Amino acid sequence: MRAAPCPLAMTFVLLSLAGCQTMTSARALEESRKLKEELTAQLQAQEARWQVEQKQNEDARRRGDRQEQRYKAAQLINGGDFQGALEVVDAVFNPPLEPRTDPKTQKKELVDVKVALDPVEEAEFLVLQGTAFFNLPGHEKEALGAFQEAVSRDLRNRAARRNLGKLLFTGHRYVEALEAWRGELEDGYRDADLLYLIAQARYEIGLRDGVAGEIEAARAAMEDVLVERPRDIEVRRYLATLDYETGRYADAASLLEGLRQENPLDADILEQLGNAYLGLRDAEKALDLLELSARLKPPGPESCRTLGELCAGQGFPARAAEWYARASAGDPKRAPAEERARVGSLYLAGGRLEEAAAWLSAVGERDPSFGEAQSALVRLYRELGKPDQALSAFGAARRLRARAGAAHLAAARIQPERRQYAKAAEIFSRLSALPGFEADGFAGLAEAARGAGDLHAAQAYYRRALEARPGDAVLRAGMRRTEEELLLGRETETAPAPSRETGG
Repeated sequence: MRAAPCPLAMTFVLLSLAGCQTMTSARALEESRKLKEELTAQLQAQEARWQVEQKQNEDARRRGDRQEQRYKAAQLINGGDFQGALEVVDAVFNPPLEPRTDPKTQKKELVDVKVALDPVEEAEFLVLQGTAFFNLPGHEKEALGAFQEAVSRDLRNRAARRNLGKLLFTGHRYVEALEAWRGELEDGYRDADLLYLIAQARYEIGLRDGVAGEIEAARAAMEDVLVERPRDIEVRRYLATLDYETGRYADAASLLEGLRQENPLDADILEQLGNAYLGLRDAEKALDLLELSARLKPPGPESCRTLGELCAGQGFPARAAEWYARASAGDPKRAPAEERARVGSLYLAGGRLEEAAAWLSAVGERDPSFGEAQSALVRLYRELGKPDQALSAFGAARRLRARAGAAHLAAARIQPERRQYAKAAEIFSRLSALPGFEADGFAGLAEAARGAGDLHAAQAYYRRALEARPGDAVLRAGMRRTEEELLLGRETETAPAPSRETGG
C-alpha cells in the first residue's frame, strides 16, 4: 500500500510548478516579440522591394515611352515636320504635370514628374532637337547649342560630333569644325564622307591663312576619299583644284582630261583644265579651252581679262581688246583707268579704229595713261579723217609728253594737207630733235619746204634725213624727185640750207 505524500513536499512541488509556469510565459512573450519584429522587418523589406520594383517598373515604362517619343521625333524629322519634332522633344525634357491621389489625404493633385535623364539618352534627344532646329530657317544658333550640349553629355555620341562639326563648317568656323571631328578620327572613323568635309575645311583654312601645309593636308585627305569614290566627279574635280593649288599642274590636267571625256561640254571642267594648262605654260591650249568655256557660260571679269591677256600674247590684238572690253560690260566708263588705254591700243593694233577711238577718248586727264592715249588719238583721228580732233589731241599730248615723237609726226603731217607749211615746219623741227625720229622730222621739213616751193631747202633736209636713216627707199625717192624738179628749174624761191644745230 502506497504512503500518502508529505504536505511540505506538496507545497514545494506546487511552488516549483508555479515558477516553471512563470518562466515559460516570459520566454513565450520574448519569442512572440522577436517573431513580431521579424515579421515587421520582413514586411518592411517586402514593402521596400515592392517600392523598388514599382519604381523600376515606372522607370521602365517611362523609358519605353521616351523611346517611343524618340522614334516619333525621328519620324517627324524624316517627314519634314521639324516643329512637330521639337514639340515632342520638349515634352520629354519638360513633361506636363500628372494628376495623382495623395495616399494619406486621398486628395487629387498635379505632380511634377520630371526626371533626370541618363546622359547618353539625353544626348540622343539633344541630337534630334539640334537636327530639327537646323532645318528651321533662322534657328542655327539653337541648333549649334543643342549639338554642343549633346557632345558635352556624351562624348561618344557620333551623330552629335558629326553634326556639330557640319554646323560649324557651314558657319565657316573651320578650325572648330576640325576639333569637333577629332573624336571621330581618334576612334578610327575615316570614312569618305568625313574625310571629304575635313579636306574642304583644311583647304579653306589654307586659303584664308596662307598656310601651304593645310592645303597639302587637304589634298592628302581628298586622295583617300578618291580611293573609296574613284568615279565621283566632285571628288575628282576637287582633287584637281587641290593639285592645282599645290603646283601639281600635270596631275590636275590629267584628272580634268578624264573628266572632260565624260563631260565634254561642262564649262567648269573646261575652265579648270584651261587654268591647269596655264600653269603648264601651254598658252595655246589654255586659250582654246578657256574660250570654249566662255562660250558655254558667261565668264566673270577676271576670266575675261585672262582671255584678253592670252589673246594679246598669241598675237590677236582685236580679240584681246574684245575680251578686256567685255570685262567692263563694253563700257569704257566702267573700266579701270589703266585698262581704257590698253583696250584702245589693242583695238588700234587690230585695225578697229572706231572702237579704239571710243576707248582712248575715255581716258581722263587725271589717268596716268592720258598722255599716251592722246598721242595715240593724234594718229587715230588723222587716219579717221578728223584733223581738228587730231590737232586737239596733239595739243594735250604735247603738254604731257613733250617727246611723244609719233604724235608729233601725225600732227605735223596734217598741216601740209591744209597747206599750212609753216606750222608743219615748226612741228617737224621739234620732231627732228627727238631720238629715233630725226629722219622723220627732216623728211617732214623737206616736204614742207617743197610745199612752200623751196626745193633747195627740201634737198638739204632730205640729205639730213638720209644721214639719220641711210638707205631708206622713201627718203631716196623724195630726194630724187626734188633733184629732178631742181634740174627742171621748178624752184620758185631759194633758201639757205638748214643749220645742223637748230634742225631747221
